[in-house]
Amino acid sequence: MRKVNKNYLVERARIYREESQRAIELFLSGDIHRAELVEKTIIKSCCSELENKSQDTSNYYDLLENMALLLDNEKPLFENLDWIRVNCRLYLDRVNRS
Repeated sequence: MRKVNKNYLVERARIYREESQRAIELFLSGDIHRAELVEKTIIKSCCSELENKSQDTSNYYDLLENMALLLDNEKPLFENLDWIRVNCRLYLDRVNRS
């Protein structure tokens, strides 16, 4: 993976991780509506990236595809946000080790 490509993907995954953490904090403070908005924004952004597929890496798109599936599931908000945060962190760990 080219350095520029890797840096871009790492930064995007960090953004998703940080935004999911922010939404979790909103959720825990009782601001459910804003947490839901952040979750929907994250997922819509993933869907948009999937449509463009301007980068050349399957691991990143696997992460995005799984995140996009959260839009249609019936799991609680907190579970979705935690899933995004954990899986973005796992992706970042894998990329940083390689």
